[in-house]
Amino acid sequence: MRHALDNQDWHRRAQAVAHDIRSKALEMTIARGMSYLGQACSAAEILSAIHVQSMDRGRGDGFVLSPSHYALPLWAMLVALGELSEDEFNTFQQDGSPLDLIPSGEVPGTIFSIGSLGQGLSQAVGLALARRLRGEQGKIFVLVSDGELQEGQTWEALMTCGHYQLVNLVILFDLNDSQVDGSVDRVMRIDPVVEKLQAFGLDAAEIDGHDLHAIANAIEAGDGKRTRAIACRTCIWKGIPSLSHREKLHMVSFTKDEAELARNDLAKGASA
Repeated sequence: MRHALDNQDWHRRAQAVAHDIRSKALEMTIARGMSYLGQACSAAEILSAIHVQSMDRGRGDGFVLSPSHYALPLWAMLVALGELSEDEFNTFQQDGSPLDLIPSGEVPGTIFSIGSLGQGLSQAVGLALARRLRGEQGKIFVLVSDGELQEGQTWEALMTCGHYQLVNLVILFDLNDSQVDGSVDRVMRIDPVVEKLQAFGLDAAEIDGHDLHAIANAIEAGDGKRTRAIACRTCIWKGIPSLSHREKLHMVSFTKDEAELARNDLAKGASA
């Protein structure tokens, strides 16, 4: 159910879901020895704001997750929303489970199978264009990582958005400045992101990607004439400051003491 933007109930609910995303992803990372925890830390509010506030499934809205390694936070969110059971979630990385580290095939919570980086936006663009041609209602929300802005296919998809002006498509970029080889800025600089998106003909804005109100308002603030693109500046260790000293957080593992520090970090944040 969607709520009015000035209704604090949705904000409290979205905050709780964002905390659950980090908490469940942390516990699964500890249980499996290693996982994509940083992506849960950076994208928790983005995922929560989209699904708790902005998406209207009654209207036919849908979600596409472009970066496949964000699957763990997506599924942690579905558990928090009651759309995936704890028992199902606990099959993560187990033989025969669709909840794999890098999933393939049918993936709960997203319209398409999750493929190689840089492909998800093209899928979302195709779906949005097909819906428009058929006269179908509903928006398509797609989450894209900043590393995917180093992929040529991503820019081809953005060029397509600019050409067809797909107003039924909302793109949210998680700009956490982290990829497998380190800082995105060091590997291949992508800024100025907003200016580039605007040059491609998109209705683009930059916000704090951990501010739930900012995310929801940015989605609603689209001009209704162009594809809405929102550059969300985020922190790869948000909520778990004991990780801040690590140079690389694309994939995270813990010693026993580090795990307890991380749990304490999240507990402090929840009670703040």
